Amino acid sequence: SPDISFTAMEERQRAAVAVGRNNPNALDRLAAAYADPGRFAAAVRTAQSAVQAASAAGQSNLVAEINSRLKLYQSQQAFRE
Repeated sequence: SPDISFTAMEERQRAAVAVGRNNPNALDRLAAAYADPGRFAAAVRTAQSAVQAASAAGQSNLVAEINSRLKLYQSQQAFRE
């Protein structure tokens, strides 16, 4: 239901803020949470921040993973695990 998605997004948003905006894993999860209910612009911005954070941390494998999800969000598609 939309309420569950919104609640999940809120929880992930709080988690991202709690661990810091430079945590690529938290930002990646937040981007997925934005995309799930169709907030693709926010998902794209957040995924781009996650890529930058992962790149700055030298996490090239994570950069590649996030970039693949970023392409989904840019195509108006949510990421499904």
